[in-house]
Amino acid sequence: MVNLIVGAIIIAIIAGAITKIISEKKKGTKCASCPYSQGGSCSRVATPKNAEKKS
Repeated sequence: MVNLIVGAIIIAIIAGAITKIISEKKKGTKCASCPYSQGGSCSRVATPKNAEKKS
């Protein structure tokens, strides 16, 4: 019984993720997981603060 519940939860999580990706693509985003996707470009990559400082 526990395996059935765990399986149902995993399937629900995967279905929710697929639904979110599909809905984001319909909105016109280039990538669903990028916080800058509404801005038109997902090429921005978070860099550590130490990498920004050049000696």
